[in-house]
Amino acid sequence: MFACADGAAPDETAKALAGKTGIKLFVGPEGGFTRGEMEFARSKGAMSMSLGHYTLRTGTACLAAVSALLTRLG
Repeated sequence: MFACADGAAPDETAKALAGKTGIKLFVGPEGGFTRGEMEFARSKGAMSMSLGHYTLRTGTACLAAVSALLTRLG
């Protein structure tokens, strides 16, 4: 799972991740992932999740993404 601006909403992502274990979260640099990085991740089965309209700093994005998933996954 990786956080990017054009990803799915957290609710949709959590539904797709329900029941899975060993979830890995990737948060890119403040400039975002390159197109090649996103295509590679998707080709390996990674899903993307949006953290909203704002660009977050890397440390903040990690906490926001984990919080968004944990509140939905339980």
